Amino acid sequence: MVNDWLDDQLAEFRQEDDDRIEQGHRQRLIQQHTGRLYETLASLIKDAVEKINREPDFKKRVGQLDGEFVYTAKVRIVKSTYPAIYLTVERAPNTIDIHRLYVTNGGNRESTEHREALEVHLDQDGNPFLKNKDGQSLLPEEAVRYLFQPFFKPEILEQERTGRQRWASRSLGS
Repeated sequence: MVNDWLDDQLAEFRQEDDDRIEQGHRQRLIQQHTGRLYETLASLIKDAVEKINREPDFKKRVGQLDGEFVYTAKVRIVKSTYPAIYLTVERAPNTIDIHRLYVTNGGNRESTEHREALEVHLDQDGNPFLKNKDGQSLLPEEAVRYLFQPFFKPEILEQERTGRQRWASRSLGS
């Protein structure tokens, strides 16, 4: 028929509506999973802090870690010996936000901030997982290891800082 294209257009509109409904449902699922993932992460972080503080070899290399677990949507870990690291993990609607403050020792006591959001995604079966700034998929146990790496290897944060400085100087020089 001459106007069959109208049927195609109508089908396209209906598909767009279905896609919008599906996207809204997916966002609600991600928000629900974000809360659960955060609770799991907070528990694993607390366990990690307790183990690090309990084990002499960890305490010798890392130092004492102080954890603040009194908030429902925020955890804070502090390593006050230099280089000092202040780690805050906070639940957002669709992400778990990470804020690190790294303070070096010395005359200038330079500080560097690192912010990133661990994005919550769903696999094809609807199971949640996190993705870091590099696109690496992380389960909660892997995310805790990722979060604690700078406590064991502070040079990771230093390398990020110097890498950003080099990038900024190249950008300004262009």
